[in-house]
Amino acid sequence: MLPACRPTMTDPQEPALGESARRSPPPGSSNRLSSNPPQPLPAPTTTSTTSTTTTPEAIPSILSTWQLTAAQHAQILHNEILPRELYPYLPTPRPAESTNPDTQSRPRRRPLAILILGQTGAGKTRLAPLLLDALQQQQQQPHHNDGKGVVVHLIADTFKTYHPHYQTCLLTHPSHASRLAGSDAAAWLREVCSHAAHAGVDVLVESACRRRGEFEALVRVFSPPHPSSHHLCSASSLPEPPGERAVAGYEYEYDVRVAVLAVPACLSRLGILTRYYRRLPEAGPARGLPVRLTPRGVHDESYAGLAAAVGWLDRQQQDDGCGGSPAVVGRVVVLRRNGLVVYDNQTMEDGQGGKERWRDRLAALEALEMERARGLSREEEAAAEEDLRVLRGLGDPKVDRELDEIERLMAGLRGRQEGVFPDLKPLDVQDFVAIGGER
Repeated sequence: MLPACRPTMTDPQEPALGESARRSPPPGSSNRLSSNPPQPLPAPTTTSTTSTTTTPEAIPSILSTWQLTAAQHAQILHNEILPRELYPYLPTPRPAESTNPDTQSRPRRRPLAILILGQTGAGKTRLAPLLLDALQQQQQQPHHNDGKGVVVHLIADTFKTYHPHYQTCLLTHPSHASRLAGSDAAAWLREVCSHAAHAGVDVLVESACRRRGEFEALVRVFSPPHPSSHHLCSASSLPEPPGERAVAGYEYEYDVRVAVLAVPACLSRLGILTRYYRRLPEAGPARGLPVRLTPRGVHDESYAGLAAAVGWLDRQQQDDGCGGSPAVVGRVVVLRRNGLVVYDNQTMEDGQGGKERWRDRLAALEALEMERARGLSREEEAAAEEDLRVLRGLGDPKVDRELDEIERLMAGLRGRQEGVFPDLKPLDVQDFVAIGGER
């Protein structure tokens, strides 16, 4: 049996898909759920459904002319991204603290880096505001106030919008827009994280893990270098940017925690269609993202990339993989879209010289794979059937073909055991983001 879990994020009976239960976010907050079901809408007439008559053979040449040079990439980072995504949220030193020796000598707590992983359409937008709110509440406690009180919330997808040709590609060749901007977006996210780590602020990052090595690279930003784990036992395809370690400086040793959303492919693919055709908030235009329909190929790459990232998460801490080096991640939870936890593991001191060990066996990938292959619950089936009914009502042949595939995937799960993990409990978000020890 996999490790037990902790109590309470939300009602365990909340529909796992629940796309028909959302609302627009209040001003200044992230997207949240709602009890007001949106009305079915016709297929939106947005730029993401428009394409030119350019031949497929010509597209690679066109995209190559839109690639950024290293100088352009850096200019956008420093002139547009950092001033917008990071600098407004960095604390300024308090004069009294900078001159008071008592304040200077006071131990500072370890900052948190919380990474939310899930394939496109898995529901990261639902989980992020819950963790963000919980962390902000903890920061307000007097005994946790270290003068920063900042959470930098970064969403991997939003960095695509800084690519100067992303909007044009979305208009003319929508199925290639993510590929055009994805590499630069991943690097920008990593670089912003490096600057945030240099400031020692708490960070919440949402990532779909589409590209091999993305997750490992993010972990490297927030983990202190150890001689035996300099490469984190991973042949990442995302090489470390020049000077990244110098930028981060590792003045702060981060407490890195990972939340993995384990969602069957049929539900995430259905979620993508539902959020787009019903114009749900997370489809855009939040934080500069246009309303977009994620291509099937992007979803599938993300689906596979998540499994690779979670597999690395298990392997990197095994003694035969990293020679017993300190853990780069302190806690991992795998949960369903409705917040029920199927796996919860964390490091703890073994009582022998302060060395760290995992409390339970490393089985995050096992939990992810079991969740993806299990039968749907009654609540999940009901919510999915409602979304299918609404989308069928659009009368769009392309959508109908996609729905046919989704229904076949759902049918393949029927009859499989749903109750693989007994007595599941909701994630205790306050416990998961609990501010811990000193650096």
